Amino acid sequence: MSMGMWNIPVTKDGSFSQTISITHPQDFFIEQENDGLLLFAVPGDTIELNWNYNEIYNTFHIACSKPWRQQELNTMLQLSKKIFPGMQKFFTALNDQKKSDSAKFELIKKDCAEELNIVLSSPVTTNTRKIITDIYFRHVNMLQRERLLEKHKLAFRDIISKEEADSLKLEYYTIDSDILNEAVFYESNEYRDFIFDRVRFYKPFNSWMTLNTSMNTEYHPNYTMIDCHTGTAFLNQVPAILDWYLAKAIQFGFEHYTFTGTEEAYEKFFPQIKTPMFRDTLKTYYATIQRLKPGTPAPAFTLKDSVGKNVSLKDFKGKVVYIDFWGVGCGPCIYDIKNYSANLHDKYKNKDVVFVNICVDVEEKEWKENLMKLKLNGTNLLAKGWVTNPVCMAYNVNAIPHYILIDQKGNIVNNNASRAGELLAQTENEIDKLLK
Repeated sequence: MSMGMWNIPVTKDGSFSQTISITHPQDFFIEQENDGLLLFAVPGDTIELNWNYNEIYNTFHIACSKPWRQQELNTMLQLSKKIFPGMQKFFTALNDQKKSDSAKFELIKKDCAEELNIVLSSPVTTNTRKIITDIYFRHVNMLQRERLLEKHKLAFRDIISKEEADSLKLEYYTIDSDILNEAVFYESNEYRDFIFDRVRFYKPFNSWMTLNTSMNTEYHPNYTMIDCHTGTAFLNQVPAILDWYLAKAIQFGFEHYTFTGTEEAYEKFFPQIKTPMFRDTLKTYYATIQRLKPGTPAPAFTLKDSVGKNVSLKDFKGKVVYIDFWGVGCGPCIYDIKNYSANLHDKYKNKDVVFVNICVDVEEKEWKENLMKLKLNGTNLLAKGWVTNPVCMAYNVNAIPHYILIDQKGNIVNNNASRAGELLAQTENEIDKLLK
């Protein structure tokens, strides 16, 4: 059960092989353009996967020597075929502004029931509870994101009859979004995601003020510290879950908030984490993330631009560099580009500022087509493969949009820089300060 991810490289002949150390069921996702397969491995697994890139659902074959694991993997394959092809249509319906909260709840409940029926039609195996728990909390998470969870509780008794539950000999009715369940915590990533967001977003106080902060106009909340304090208040009754939460909150902070503030949280809360698995993972991550600490040299890279020319970071020495890691399929990325990028570029057109736009999620042809449509100015580069691309890995880009600010000497200023719209709204932003 890792807080991070593994990127498995594929060789030129289309084969891949990887041995991964795990102690609990570990989800893994095969992503291919708009399609995907969600599977999971358990300790001791040997799994063989084969598919044709152009027809993932029609050609996908999965094999395991253990019959009960083969059954579980087959069930996951059937679930994936149900979930991903209809995902866009489902979320379009869910995001319909005309739908009432009750109608949205019924839509989520119906989708949950359809997925559960796929599992109920198969024999019970060792990890049937994990599969069902994942389905349940995936939909509970939807309710939470739609801010419906306080008004509409999704209960198993509303989806599975008591007779069905009894026949499967599984304690479905003990799985509840209001109860911390350590057994479920270890087996379900969806449940862990639920805990993380639940604690962070539904705390009794959104922030607090310490002495004299009201007199400091430069005061900015340390969100990682706030998240850690909140977790300590709400999860202390289950030490292992609290340790995991603290480690994840600190890692999340390094990926989304200020480095300095998150480092303060690390120094305060790392000594409190006692579970070796979470403590060791965070310690390793912290050592690695030091490469993006403000003041350190920015990782070097060379990528091709839209005319096939190699462009290196060192080419911009002496100028402020603002890097935008974006994607064609990323809604927030496209929103920023359409609404703010041109104005931001225009503001600094006569200044020593370079705007580098690195696309991560498509092939070259689609990238160039979208550059034309978006009329995106600046230095446009392509980093195919996203999380497997060395540049994305060097800059710890696990989600987009992601912005990096580098100073005139080639050093990191902010590994989680402000978005274009935020920079335009600020009286004096990070770029302005560097140009003084």
